[in-house]
Amino acid sequence: MEIERIPLEFASDAEARDAIEEIRTLFEVAEDGELDLGPALRSLLRNAYWAIDGALARCDVASF
Repeated sequence: MEIERIPLEFASDAEARDAIEEIRTLFEVAEDGELDLGPALRSLLRNAYWAIDGALARCDVASF
């Protein structure tokens, strides 16, 4: 997965975890009714969340 042409493998764990927290915050704000996420953006954010989570899991396994 690449974000802005930077492979996710080169992102630090902290950057990846920050991205996950930012996505979670967007969903929380949307659930509170403060932000209207359209279906396409909601799907994109969900896919990005799981892609980052999967990459972090692979990094965690590889570090052992």
